[in-house]
Amino acid sequence: MKRAVWVCALMLSFVAPLSAQSTSGVASQNELKARKVVEQIIEALGGKVYQTWRDQTCTGTFSQFGRSGEVTGFVKFVDYVKQPDKERTEFGKKRNLIQMNNGQQGWELDRGGVTEMSAERVKRFHEELAKDFNTILRAGLGQEGLRLRYEGTDLVDNKLCETVEITTPTRFALRLTAEQATHLPVRVAYSDRDEETRERIEIVLTLGNYQKVDGIQTPYFVSRTRNGIKRYEARYTSSDGPACKYNTGLTDDLFTKASLEQRWKEIGKK
Repeated sequence: MKRAVWVCALMLSFVAPLSAQSTSGVASQNELKARKVVEQIIEALGGKVYQTWRDQTCTGTFSQFGRSGEVTGFVKFVDYVKQPDKERTEFGKKRNLIQMNNGQQGWELDRGGVTEMSAERVKRFHEELAKDFNTILRAGLGQEGLRLRYEGTDLVDNKLCETVEITTPTRFALRLTAEQATHLPVRVAYSDRDEETRERIEIVLTLGNYQKVDGIQTPYFVSRTRNGIKRYEARYTSSDGPACKYNTGLTDDLFTKASLEQRWKEIGKK
């Protein structure tokens, strides 16, 4: 009996490590597959050109939706972005409504003039920036603590797609779905919290109508849903050349409070 127990113990001592190695091997293979998919996505978007663009200017139409999914209005816009954390968005035909962020500062221009953006909204801007899949992909796959998991294939709009879960070093996780044939992202999903109730909500971005501009594949259609209800759509359009342009040399002066004050002098209450 003792010999039988000893033999069983000896066998288990071999089986347990082998089982652990097998599980580890499966996990490793999954991560390698996920890494390959993400590498293909980055390359499809433009590779190094995509990861290193310095500034972007886009024009289009922004549509908002109510809590029931009904259209509540739409407006033309021009969006200026300069890496890493500057953004200026001008709304309206006269572009007299402006929201602007510059690092830890932010301002707004409306019919009442120039006002400081609240600290909470500035904080939210940076949170959204950190959750943007472009921010994550542009940072590359060499980030310490970055984790990838392959979730398999699925049909999206009758197109075979692959989904990868990406968990950043800060433990934020998003699910990135790309068309298998083109490797271009078609959907991004992640969990967030409602600003007021702090309840868990599901955010889904839908991307489409890609156009290659300055070597970068750019989605000219972006929509956002919240718990299954559409909240906005952005369609990039232009009657004069590409709706989006990269590396045009936007200066830091464009993203200052002084630039908004000058704009206010020019348009006043018009």
